[in-house]
Amino acid sequence: MGSLNEYKTLAEKEQFYNCIRIETEQEFDNYFNQIQTNSNGYAFRSINEAKFKLYSSAQRQWIWNDLSNAHTSFNNYILSLISQIQQNSNITTFFSSNKIPTNDFVILALLQHYSQPSPLIDFTYNPLTTLFFAFDRMTPSNNGTIDDYVSIYRINYDQPCFCSIQEVNTNGVLNLEKELQKLDIPISKIDTSSVTTSIANLNYTNYSSLDYILIHGDKMGITNISIPLLGFTCTYDITNPNLKNQEGLFILNTSEDKSLGELLREKHRFVSPLIDCFDVRKELGNENEVEDRLYEIQYKGYTPVIAHVERYFKDSLDIERIQDFIDNGYLIQVNATSFLGYHGKHAQKFAYQLLNQGLLHVIATDTHRCDGHRSPCLQEVFDLLVKKYSYEDIHTLMYENPLHIINNEEVDLIEGKTSFFKKIFKRR
Repeated sequence: MGSLNEYKTLAEKEQFYNCIRIETEQEFDNYFNQIQTNSNGYAFRSINEAKFKLYSSAQRQWIWNDLSNAHTSFNNYILSLISQIQQNSNITTFFSSNKIPTNDFVILALLQHYSQPSPLIDFTYNPLTTLFFAFDRMTPSNNGTIDDYVSIYRINYDQPCFCSIQEVNTNGVLNLEKELQKLDIPISKIDTSSVTTSIANLNYTNYSSLDYILIHGDKMGITNISIPLLGFTCTYDITNPNLKNQEGLFILNTSEDKSLGELLREKHRFVSPLIDCFDVRKELGNENEVEDRLYEIQYKGYTPVIAHVERYFKDSLDIERIQDFIDNGYLIQVNATSFLGYHGKHAQKFAYQLLNQGLLHVIATDTHRCDGHRSPCLQEVFDLLVKKYSYEDIHTLMYENPLHIINNEEVDLIEGKTSFFKKIFKRR
């Protein structure tokens, strides 16, 4: 097993990023307000440990599992991942029935969305989205080291050094046209079919020589490129509804072992770092400030849904606090997978405790992929729970209330599995 390199100190990171350290709530509010009001042209990514480098999932697998012994090169490893999808009849049928193109980059996006190894690194145009992931599942620390921080990365993708896949293809075709004009060959003798096929299929091999390339979510869709000299037109499609809906941007990193920061620093060593990095002290995201943030969200006219509450507490549930959430009008969601013990014994115990006391509104999926770990299990959990609880209660939590939320309607609380003695004392 190999090991990923990590930053030892915040000072070490300053070689690769334009680092801004945020130590207080006031500093955070100032910087974040600036980010929100000036987010055009920027994309964001967060990591809940500042020491972690910006690796793709394929790089992590390649290094962790020493895959160089099984593949002749990193690019061949990526091609093998693409080939596995191309040979999966269920996936290709899904693509075909939904009129989704099956070129290499659509396949890589599919792998990325379902947490499979891919050379893509997720960014988002929405700073609020990245803020959530910065503090989600972080490990609290206050030991005076890099472990005390989370990181929020920001790129200005309008910089000339960041080139999109559309720009690469268009420029490539324009350069081809210029070269053809220099040749003393009859137009009729020039065969452009291989060029057309190559671009339309977006073959990964053709881009693997590039160190990195952008794939924009807001610029996805059908693109036409033409060479009037040849009467040549090529159409390719990188439609990806998930990427567009999630306000996402992919950066393809073709290096087997260089993180994105290291790659950019190596390619552009004579300019200032190309990525901003906000290293935010974890204490700013501690639980005592949650109520203030929830109130701010509610004040703006939204109803907060507090996801997987059963996973927020270490030793015991803070029932009083959860009841306060409910009393304030916030909605409580529990992961279906927690009832199966997928998130540990504590989360499983707390999930049942919340259900028994009627302190939840929704049991919903924690799906991250179509099979294996964290795959859909709603039917399995429904069948399990209706054996122990009333059908009406479970149906409310797993069907009616989620539908109410979608329709912007009020949701219902269930009574829970209250003991006979508690019922007696409650009546008094």
